[in-house]
Amino acid sequence: MNKTEAPGLSYHLPEPDRAHTILRIPGSHTLYVGPLSCCRRHALYAIEFGDKNNVSCLYITEADVVSGHYENLVGDAVEELLIALSPAPHIFFIAVFCIDDFLGTDETAMLSNLHTRFPGRRFVVEHIDPVALNENHIMDKRKYVGMYSFIEPAARHDNGINFLGRFSPLDTDCEFLDLLKSWGGGPVRELYTCKTYEQYQELSKSRLAVVFRFIGESSAKYMRDTLGIPCYIFPASYDANFIAAGYGDIAEMLGQPRGDFSIQAEKAVTDARHTARLLDGLPVAIDNDGFLSPYSTARALMGYGFNIRYIFRSRHFFFTDFEAFQYLSEHCPEVEIIWNDDYSNLHGCPEACECLAIGAYAQRLLKAKYFVDIWHDEGFFGFHGIHRLMSSIREAVKGVSVRDTREGKPWDS
Repeated sequence: MNKTEAPGLSYHLPEPDRAHTILRIPGSHTLYVGPLSCCRRHALYAIEFGDKNNVSCLYITEADVVSGHYENLVGDAVEELLIALSPAPHIFFIAVFCIDDFLGTDETAMLSNLHTRFPGRRFVVEHIDPVALNENHIMDKRKYVGMYSFIEPAARHDNGINFLGRFSPLDTDCEFLDLLKSWGGGPVRELYTCKTYEQYQELSKSRLAVVFRFIGESSAKYMRDTLGIPCYIFPASYDANFIAAGYGDIAEMLGQPRGDFSIQAEKAVTDARHTARLLDGLPVAIDNDGFLSPYSTARALMGYGFNIRYIFRSRHFFFTDFEAFQYLSEHCPEVEIIWNDDYSNLHGCPEACECLAIGAYAQRLLKAKYFVDIWHDEGFFGFHGIHRLMSSIREAVKGVSVRDTREGKPWDS
């Protein structure tokens, strides 16, 4: 049974400690504008993640909301920041919260007033509004595109490649980096590696943008339409044929022959099938914490022979791989698709612990005996990503039998 109905009472699973990448334009400052509780939460994040010197908070009271003139306070806050901060920021991100969705602030008028009042400074509004999350309204997408909105068109393009949507570098052993070099592509440019405003502006020189996550799609379209940089959507996948086709497409976009990747694809498939046989029918659970496209991942792994039994999905109403979700729902009744924040999960499933969990949510909810710690596909891409995933799976069950040693019976498949 697929438990895909929206849950009533829900909760947030604990987040494991991980290193965080701060995305920030050099020389920019974020001003959070909203209720005390919302601002406090983001101030604590800034302290925890090492960004406290680049953020400030403007607390909005009920009286400010009722007066209808709280936008004027934003300009006053910017004026104070320009005096207090050294060096003074040239770019301000004005971040508003859910309350702004109900107030209907005239952003155009507010930005116009700010640009008039502070000539030479640049401003953009960000929305942090989880109440509005659905497949057509994703705040991360809008926040992400805002990070690129200050790039000026370049006079000419070089052979650089922009990577969008990633928060950590590709593994140096990933074949994609070598392929780009062999096709004459490079250097690779990424926002989070920019140390100066000049390096940030160099993103406009690249000849191609490769999008690794759905949040980068809007930024890529902006680069295409405004900067003349074509883009290619290439999410992390564990389907060897998908990877081979993607490499061929990018080669063509760089003016190179498509190439033949059949040998690399077959090696990845062989590795995956071998690993599936080693598990001997061991039930597998995956989640959207480990994989940004959990349904496509499940479908690929099932094609290699893995016994996928559980998929834990987010409460958010957007899909990055809806087609794969539909396929699993219609053709794979043995796979349970479960809301990971449904309170009923707290009752647990005693027999489910005898499984392999890929992703922290699945491991916590099922109390799985075997665990592969992956977060949002980071470090996993291309054929190298398939091999690395298979190696991680084998390592997770290393030294133990994949049969139920308590009764000498095979795993329930």
